[in-house]
Amino acid sequence: HEVEVGDTMAGKLQSFSIEVSRQELSLPLTLPTGQAFRWKKGSNQDEWHGVIGRSLFTLYQTDTSLHCHLHHPTARAPSPPSSISLPPPTIREARALISDYFRLDTCLADLYGNWSKRDQNFAR
Repeated sequence: HEVEVGDTMAGKLQSFSIEVSRQELSLPLTLPTGQAFRWKKGSNQDEWHGVIGRSLFTLYQTDTSLHCHLHHPTARAPSPPSSISLPPPTIREARALISDYFRLDTCLADLYGNWSKRDQNFAR
């Protein structure tokens, strides 16, 4: 489900895409609900801004792909001597964060089919 697109550092922004259909993941149905309340809509209504782990992402999607922008801070605030400064995640690590956060390894269509077989109310 991954496509190598824009894996270059462009200033302080790295971009990549993951192939996933809107039927498997719908940002407008997922991000403002449940436990994902930390996400905010961007000025472009199709964009969402949020934090996963220690990384700031901007996400938008097309019918077939999730497009991700990983933001890097331009300047770090002074850290206390006891704190550890970690490097930003690599593109591979950022993809893994997104995939894990949205559970992209789980097929939603299969779950719906299974739930519909077991629950008449769900089948409606």
